[in-house]
Amino acid sequence: MIKQAPLSYGIVWFVGGLITYLLIKRSFRTQINDFRSQLGDRDKVINFLEKKVELQTQFWVSEGSSPLLSPKIETQEVPTPSLLEPGSIDSKGKQLLSPVLELIHFDFEDVAQDSVGLYFRASKDLVRKAAILHFSLKPISGAVPWTEVQPQIRFKDEHDHITPVSDGIWLGHSKSKVPFRYGITVSLVLATRALKRDFRTYEWDSHESLPLERQLVGDEIRAEVRLVGEYMDDPKADISWYFKLIKGDVPQIILSTREEFDA
Repeated sequence: MIKQAPLSYGIVWFVGGLITYLLIKRSFRTQINDFRSQLGDRDKVINFLEKKVELQTQFWVSEGSSPLLSPKIETQEVPTPSLLEPGSIDSKGKQLLSPVLELIHFDFEDVAQDSVGLYFRASKDLVRKAAILHFSLKPISGAVPWTEVQPQIRFKDEHDHITPVSDGIWLGHSKSKVPFRYGITVSLVLATRALKRDFRTYEWDSHESLPLERQLVGDEIRAEVRLVGEYMDDPKADISWYFKLIKGDVPQIILSTREEFDA
């Protein structure tokens, strides 16, 4: 029994070493498989990111807005009301949109004249009417913050005689070009009329310091009102509206079209 002990110990040590080897081998194989799985997942992530970058690049190219490229300004034709390309940028280098001018109301109102010939709103017993157009600057995110607007008016009578007015007068202002800002309504005096009289223009005279009023003969007068807006002395907006002035016992103003004005 004593002589057989070393042989038994040898067998035990051999079996133990074999089991240890198999366990270590299995552990290594498991770690290798896990590592291969991680590599496979990483390859999938890389392929996903590559496809995402490719799609994003295609989108940038189609929109012309890649951050790696300088901003491109394209010129587009816009139907009336026409907006000109702004070409202006803000403090962050972002291109500003063109302003949009809105006609929010129009009607005949009761007015009176002060000592220098300027009209102001008054009570009805002064029997003088003025066709007044109310405009505003439409709030648009990313648009120019203000614009200076100059009116250009053309009247056409029943005989197609045209009376141009290049320096129309804004109610409460002494200049033809006035600033438009968000939240502010600016009113243009289109024409005036005293009781049982013809319509008259209301404009600045280049040779006189007082307003000029020229007679517009006829019971119905067509009018074209064109507003040109500038930002930093650069034209940004150009839009026109058309109206009919009807004399009658009570003067009326109605919205018209370019086709009716040209007819």
